[in-house]
Amino acid sequence: MRTYSQYNDGFKYILCIIDVFSKYAFARPMKKKNSETTKECFESIFTESNLTPTHIQSDKGTEFVSKDVQKYFKSKKINYYTTNNPDIKASIVERFQRTLKMKMWRYFTHNNTYRYIDVLQDLIYSYNHSFHSSIKMCPCDLNSNNIMYVQFGLIFMIDGKKNFL
Repeated sequence: MRTYSQYNDGFKYILCIIDVFSKYAFARPMKKKNSETTKECFESIFTESNLTPTHIQSDKGTEFVSKDVQKYFKSKKINYYTTNNPDIKASIVERFQRTLKMKMWRYFTHNNTYRYIDVLQDLIYSYNHSFHSSIKMCPCDLNSNNIMYVQFGLIFMIDGKKNFL
């Protein structure tokens, strides 16, 4: 998003986080891709959601593997890991990023602008309130009453189709 930073108050990057189970996503604009900004974005997301994950996986970007961010993860008792295989990437978050960019481009075209900063959270809201075929519901609808349905649906069979086994 560096190309459009001039339209977005100098924000060049978007930190994207997705819960791989529920597909619930978060995004924060970033002016710099450094450890301090990354840590602030994680803090903001954890505070907003009132949740702290037990595991985080990312690429090997310096903003994630820095001492400050690792210290923050440790203080929150978050297990952090990356993949050592360069052919395996964070495909779930990359798929989310593709969807987010598609929503952004539709917005750009419809509104004849490249300014996304004002609508980023609206786009995330739209994503989280959209039906996901893998979990058979919207991410925002996942709760303690239906979590077992989703877990079994991801592991076993739903509608006569084998899922992930």
